[in-house]
Amino acid sequence: MQCIRSDSTLFVLALAFLFGSGLAAAQDTDGDAIPDSIENQSWYLDAGGSPQRQDVWVECDYMRGTVKKRNRLRRRVEQVFDRAPVPGGITLHVTFDEKLPFEEQWGDVGTPEGILETFQKLFDTYDARFDVRPFNGAHADTMRPYGHYCMFVESIGGDGVSGFSPGIPGDLFVVALGQYRGQVPGRELRAAEAGTMLHELGHNLGLTHGGARPRPHANYKPNYLSVMNYAFQFGFLRRRQGNLEFFNYWDYSRGRSNLIHERKLHEMEGVILPVEATVADTQRGDELLGITFCPESNALAFRFNGPVDFDCDGTIDGGKVKVDTNRDGRKNKLGRVQVDWDNLVFGTAGIGAGGRVELLDPLSEMRRPDVELRLRLREALRDSAGPLVR
Repeated sequence: MQCIRSDSTLFVLALAFLFGSGLAAAQDTDGDAIPDSIENQSWYLDAGGSPQRQDVWVECDYMRGTVKKRNRLRRRVEQVFDRAPVPGGITLHVTFDEKLPFEEQWGDVGTPEGILETFQKLFDTYDARFDVRPFNGAHADTMRPYGHYCMFVESIGGDGVSGFSPGIPGDLFVVALGQYRGQVPGRELRAAEAGTMLHELGHNLGLTHGGARPRPHANYKPNYLSVMNYAFQFGFLRRRQGNLEFFNYWDYSRGRSNLIHERKLHEMEGVILPVEATVADTQRGDELLGITFCPESNALAFRFNGPVDFDCDGTIDGGKVKVDTNRDGRKNKLGRVQVDWDNLVFGTAGIGAGGRVELLDPLSEMRRPDVELRLRLREALRDSAGPLVR
């Protein structure tokens, strides 16, 4: 996502008011922006929290039919945080709370005016319904600054929109996949729910589409192995029994890469990531594959830490080639990428850490045809099994 360049001072001030606050600094042993004075309370510990392990609390409300298997979804996203390679670990606590009134189109993100109205509707819903489960009641007000609120809705307009988060970092987000019920196989849709929830929550935790500067919002970077990359939002890619497939595995990036400059691509070098970052935590220890785009926009799967045929001419060139690897219409410096797990921002909307909120460009986010692209990628990658470097 990109920063909003809006001439509307009122809009910026309104969001600053909604997101801004100043909580006094307090001792925080585990670094999750929740003070020890809260995390050592019996009611916090009884809910499963810990002063020694980072906690992320998410409450989700949902429309009828938008989340068919809530417990499975909860387990999937929580397991991603269980595997977090950080000292002390991270626990994601997800609660599916209450049903929302069904609306075939909950918002309209087709125009700038519609986006602002949708944002305001989201803020209003947050104010009315966010009761900070499982801390509802006596401790809800105490925990409100430290919780995330999400909504699963049928549709928010736009063509292929799967969801959005209003800010980086933030404390609320929307998943809008109910519209694909009956159009996309159920298994695919369940994967889309998990990946989209993790993607939008990642924005809340300070992550972007591109992973690091100089272009943190550039998408489809071939060196960014993260659920924040649209290419992997609906599952990571592996080769199994000679076939390429997306499978139910998600993660935030675990390693820094080599420098990628689309005007100076080294096919012999390829894309370099630490080996431990490219191995899935599965029973088989699956090798994760990368995705780049050929000059004709076809997708090409490749192995990390080996030669990559960036220009898709069937040979590994010894010199440099120029390719728009992330199909954004430009050939430029994509840079290296970060370790996402080391760059999470705790404290909703940066409040706990005293950070600033980076307002997002909704039109950039809303124009992505998520589910359709996922299906097209699958077909293109199936055709690319030949050129896949082995």
